[in-house]
Amino acid sequence: MVDIAVDIVAGIGVGIVADIAVDIEVAVAGAGASLAVLPFVDKAEPFA
Repeated sequence: MVDIAVDIVAGIGVGIVADIAVDIEVAVAGAGASLAVLPFVDKAEPFA
């Protein structure tokens, strides 16, 4: 029974860490995309 409990806890821990890692990657990718678009938006404003 102890082995099963340890496996469950370890599985949950790994799942949480993986979720956090994915969230960080998505946030970084989103920020990168925003920064990449900003110069074009700034240049386009006078024509808007």
